[in-house]
Amino acid sequence: MLYRETRQDKSRGFHLRSFFPILKSQDNTQPLLAPHSNAEVLLYEEGDVIIASALPNPEGAGDKNEWVAIRNETGGLVDVTGWKIRSKSGTTTIQEKTKLAPGRDHRIIVRAGGGGAALSNKGSTIELLDTEQNVISKVEYKSVSRRAEGQVLNFT
Repeated sequence: MLYRETRQDKSRGFHLRSFFPILKSQDNTQPLLAPHSNAEVLLYEEGDVIIASALPNPEGAGDKNEWVAIRNETGGLVDVTGWKIRSKSGTTTIQEKTKLAPGRDHRIIVRAGGGGAALSNKGSTIELLDTEQNVISKVEYKSVSRRAEGQVLNFT
């Protein structure tokens, strides 16, 4: 089945998407293939806090509305104060005191200039680092089309 993409604001996008069943394991609880937004997304490492999604090409001009969302996959609170988002262009530190509740996402605005972790439309690797500089989660995405403005990349 084919359908036209729907953007976050519920408007129609430029891409055609396909629908297919998710194959489950023998006990019918876990997908055999991890779902994500497209085949151009690669998952490298996943810890207890993961990079859940990103907006590398926001609508309109400029990079000021780019963001990366991280998610707590544990059963308790995780303090991510001082953790960093790193891309090819630089690093953005989570400055505000932030504790993630279980299963919750937190968006980090990343900006170009001043060494921030701006997200390239030509593709990039995004890493989540803890305060000890350990890589907690790492993902990669390929080139993002100019027509894909406003399209959120899902890594989970």
